[in-house]
Amino acid sequence: VLHHAENVTLRQYFEREAKMVAALQHPNIIQVYDYGCPSDGEAYLVTEFVDGMTLEALSEDLFGIPGTACLAILHTVAEALEYAHERGIIHRDLKPGNIMLSRDSRIFLMDFGLAKRVEHDGLKSMVIGSPSFMSPEQVENRPSDERTDIFAFGLLAYSMATSGIYFPLDSPRAFAEILGGAYPSDERLQTIGDADVRSLVALCLRFDPSDRPSSMQSVLAHLEKALSSRGIYSPSREIKRY
Repeated sequence: VLHHAENVTLRQYFEREAKMVAALQHPNIIQVYDYGCPSDGEAYLVTEFVDGMTLEALSEDLFGIPGTACLAILHTVAEALEYAHERGIIHRDLKPGNIMLSRDSRIFLMDFGLAKRVEHDGLKSMVIGSPSFMSPEQVENRPSDERTDIFAFGLLAYSMATSGIYFPLDSPRAFAEILGGAYPSDERLQTIGDADVRSLVALCLRFDPSDRPSSMQSVLAHLEKALSSRGIYSPSREIKRY
């Protein structure tokens, strides 16, 4: 629900984003069935219901998700992101609280309400995202592309593996650390028990977007190599087993 529907610019933004997200048809992206943004009321989205829990809740309950299961879940999220990126859409608010694991062991990426087309859309730019999961270019309100999601993907992997937050929750401190660019730190990386998850986080957490993988395809290749080395060729089966 958007509580500022009387703002014309926000209504335009919401309607454009809702239409874009409703067009996404992927088994691991939550389906949007309807949306509205009346000038005299609150904006809304109607989505499918997922009976399950967020990865944030899951990792907190278990003090981190074990390495192989973590890689399998990340692979599924990466496939959903690659699908969106191929259609010119970046998420811009990727975090454990925006990913659901259903009771039947399916992964759902949700809250694409903050998604943004890669090309210029004509609306005034806004700093959007969750402070502890924002890339340097988001903090500085610079143009974002697929590599913005890749940075957040590294933070997501860290949180899933450790049940912690790489950057502090306090917004000013988080922004200061993000813009400081002193990462990934060896000290924090060593809190990740699994070597493949650790290398993935190190790969994604680069201050300069040009130093990160250029696409989710590259991230998927890294994940597939890690999983195949463990004899895992069906991430969905591994998630169900877990």
